[in-house]
Amino acid sequence: MVLCACNCGGETKIDKRSGKPSKWVKGHSNLSEESRKRLSEARKGRKLSDETKLKLSEINNKRRTGRATICSPYIPNLVIRFSSRHHRWVCRDSITNKQTTHARTVYIRLVGPIPENYHIHHISGRCTEIEDDRPENLLAIPRHWNSTILPRLAKKFGIHESEVTKIYIELKDSIPLDELREAIRKRLTFNAEN
Repeated sequence: MVLCACNCGGETKIDKRSGKPSKWVKGHSNLSEESRKRLSEARKGRKLSDETKLKLSEINNKRRTGRATICSPYIPNLVIRFSSRHHRWVCRDSITNKQTTHARTVYIRLVGPIPENYHIHHISGRCTEIEDDRPENLLAIPRHWNSTILPRLAKKFGIHESEVTKIYIELKDSIPLDELREAIRKRLTFNAEN
């Protein structure tokens, strides 16, 4: 089922020649300005169902990214979409009404608050699949560790970032943060030699 591109909410029909759904409901693609205003006035105040809103956002998102808009498998009634710009799943925060990452929303709602100057890190090192945003794969770490230290250590030792993250998780509670980088580096050097 495809909805009309003019956002009227009407269902389009299958084109007999191409076999594909039409982009417009018949007559909607070439409406005069006066007709568009009349249609707009008729639709004013009309409430779209959640199902129709989801379908319209799916159409718009699929045009932009090639991926459909879906509901979050972790948080009920949360609509998410893949952002090709950020290369991760995003959603609209219901409290601030700002776009945020799905991983951040999952962490806040299912794990707890994120400390100031901390970012959400994917333990697996991947963030492009929806399964990567599962709560047990998310970790709040200092911003500098997420954007600089973990990637540099992984690159220096020629390993995947998830390997460095595993060592970080092992050592983070037993070693002070200012000594943690050196301890991880020593562990990686030892692992590389053996």
